[in-house]
Amino acid sequence: MASLKKLAEQTAWYGISSIAARFINYLLTPYLTYKLTAEAYGEQSIVYAAIPFLNVVFTYGMETAYFRFSNKGTDDKHVFSTGSISLICSTIFLTGALLLFKGPIATLLSIKEHPEFIVWSAYVIALDTLTTLPFAKLRNDNRPAKYASIRVLNILINIGCVYFFYSILPGLAKDSNSIFAKWYDPNLGAGYYIIANIVASGITFILLLREFLSIKIEWSSHLWKEMIIYSLPLMVAGFAGMINETFDRIMLGWWAPVATEKEKIEQVGIYSACYKLSLLITMFVQAFRMGAEPFFFQQSRGEDAPKTYARVMKFFVITVCGMFLLVALYIDIWKEFIRNKHMWAGLGVVPILLIANICLGVYYNMAIWYKLSHKTNSGAIITII
Repeated sequence: MASLKKLAEQTAWYGISSIAARFINYLLTPYLTYKLTAEAYGEQSIVYAAIPFLNVVFTYGMETAYFRFSNKGTDDKHVFSTGSISLICSTIFLTGALLLFKGPIATLLSIKEHPEFIVWSAYVIALDTLTTLPFAKLRNDNRPAKYASIRVLNILINIGCVYFFYSILPGLAKDSNSIFAKWYDPNLGAGYYIIANIVASGITFILLLREFLSIKIEWSSHLWKEMIIYSLPLMVAGFAGMINETFDRIMLGWWAPVATEKEKIEQVGIYSACYKLSLLITMFVQAFRMGAEPFFFQQSRGEDAPKTYARVMKFFVITVCGMFLLVALYIDIWKEFIRNKHMWAGLGVVPILLIANICLGVYYNMAIWYKLSHKTNSGAIITII
């Protein structure tokens, strides 16, 4: 029971940051559906559906590898430095590739008129990747308060910038002689949302400089090879998670049964707005994962680990089923968060998405076995099947 209490405390702290992020995005739904057209909201949704895929490539499972090897008896600082140097080098290379192929990528994502969105997204992904292991170190060192504080501050900065760009900047730009008039582009739409994200991610990186600068110029080829062998199959599993969570919006932009590209993007906007109503379970699953992953690795050393994992699963399922009923039975109330009533046409998918997220949460619980047993290849095989 003491171990479960510890997990609950950690989950609560990580929940503050995770749920706050999701909840504020949830609260942004009525604001953004009011400020943006369905097409612009669809463009923003497609970009933020692609970013998680690229995050998986940029981090390639190194976060979980860090948890595994730092709790395996290897010196934590050595693991942290080796993993961080690997991420720094790969981030430079991958960011350069995104900038080089911004045009084809924008066309692939059905936003060919805005290749600059790809450039700005690359900066967001790069900054987030460089903070991956510093954040993981805070979790592994059981410092959830600092972790949650920085995450929440990131959210507040992001929402402040979003409000400035969409509600304040247009007014300032009305003076044709002001610098704001030269800088403001009323046709940029979703672009300002990405710029707000860059500002927030940049400040987050600055706040984590202490952890980032603790990286030592220590490199172990042997350790790195072991970490890569362990982590690369996790990247395959990570793609599966992203397919479940975000790939639907990208495919809808390709194959929506409407006549024009503009209408396809509008359909993505409608679907994405309704998707926000399933976030209650998604928020809990995310918060649970943040606290549970390091907890599971730490508990693996104990004799009662299987019983602990079983109890965790039981209470997890009870909780998410309660959340499902809360949303599904009161959908007529929840839908009011979508200000554009034209977007209510997609409400039929909400119960399906809720059930899907419950299953995904159960999968995250069960998938811990191949991480603990160092059999990540099995996870990749299961994912491919």
